[in-house]
Amino acid sequence: MKKFFAALILATLALCPVFAQDDDDEKSEIKLTPPPISCLDFFKGAGQFTLTGLYLQVDMPEEMGTDEPIRGYGANIDIAKGTWDGFGSIVNFSYLLLNIPIEDPTSGDTEKMNAHSFGGGVTFVLDLLRGEKKDIAGEIIQKKMTLALFGGGSLLGSYYKIPDFFDSGYESTALMLDYGLSGGAAADIPLAFFFSLVPFYRYAAGSVTMKMEAESEYGSSEYNYDYKYTRTDWGVDIDLRPFRNAPEWKISMGTVLSQIKGMSEGMLMINFSIKHETGKHYSGTTFGPRLH
Repeated sequence: MKKFFAALILATLALCPVFAQDDDDEKSEIKLTPPPISCLDFFKGAGQFTLTGLYLQVDMPEEMGTDEPIRGYGANIDIAKGTWDGFGSIVNFSYLLLNIPIEDPTSGDTEKMNAHSFGGGVTFVLDLLRGEKKDIAGEIIQKKMTLALFGGGSLLGSYYKIPDFFDSGYESTALMLDYGLSGGAAADIPLAFFFSLVPFYRYAAGSVTMKMEAESEYGSSEYNYDYKYTRTDWGVDIDLRPFRNAPEWKISMGTVLSQIKGMSEGMLMINFSIKHETGKHYSGTTFGPRLH
């Protein structure tokens, strides 16, 4: 049973609000990965809605007794709104279903246990260098590099319940909470009317707590786990505006392959995002002539 709890801990640590190595002397190369904030350019009253699909795969350590990886499937929603020109906030909500393979110590068979993760957070963004410029009519007539600072907090909770663990008669439940604060800098660098690079740097600190209980007619047991972390990561994403007639629609795709301490091959996370801006009007001079 302890192997299941160890696997759940690994999965939840992988879902911390940063996807990076633990603090140590190792160096990390820049990665193609989704940035920590989905929106950088803020005008008063303007906003952006972002829907992200997520696939997660975490390889299991050899001592877990199985070659099957942990897999997760889920979605994240970001809602961004400008408080005034150059400053805004982003609220996010997420859900992830984890399939965790565990080997039965008596038979050697592998079963997949399900765990559910819910998360949310708030991030504030301040534009230091604003790349979008409006004319007197309110149309955006220029789009150059934007540089922004961001900071905020998040809470991630993972929960599972197994009525009969490997026919042992035990009913087991676990709740894991991850509290985190993060901050950093990001930029939006347009290279063409349809293509932008979004590099970022982030620092995060937080703590993970877990409480597990197993009960049966023969007795009960309890397991508690606490873990504090500080992490840094950096990377770059790609934003695409595929429709010249509708530049308010964007898609973003990023993949990160990073090493987690104690794992032989690391973690694979694939994201695909669709973004829609509201309250912004782009002039034909920003992205070139409109096609009608």
